[in-house]
Amino acid sequence: MYQFRNDAEQHARQSVPHECCGLVVEGVYRKCRNIAVDPYKSFVIHPQDYLDAARTGHIEAVVHSHPEGGGPSDADMNGAKYTEIPWHIFSVPENSWSIIGS
Repeated sequence: MYQFRNDAEQHARQSVPHECCGLVVEGVYRKCRNIAVDPYKSFVIHPQDYLDAARTGHIEAVVHSHPEGGGPSDADMNGAKYTEIPWHIFSVPENSWSIIGS
């Protein structure tokens, strides 16, 4: 069902100790650059990466990782309200996924 997850998990593990981020476009995971001021604790998708993804096709979901574990943060919950698409969050140490929206 979530075929993009293997690519996102690999990106997350490679990005530790930073949070990784990406977008799902037409079922395919697209890595994005995290330009957050504190990439250890948050993510901000580079605007050019978002634009490039949107030009490729329909953006279906936002993906990011929690390198220290845990489920969705308050910031995740608030951010997901504004995008109106699902957010998939991968907890690296727990090797598990959380989803906001669907």
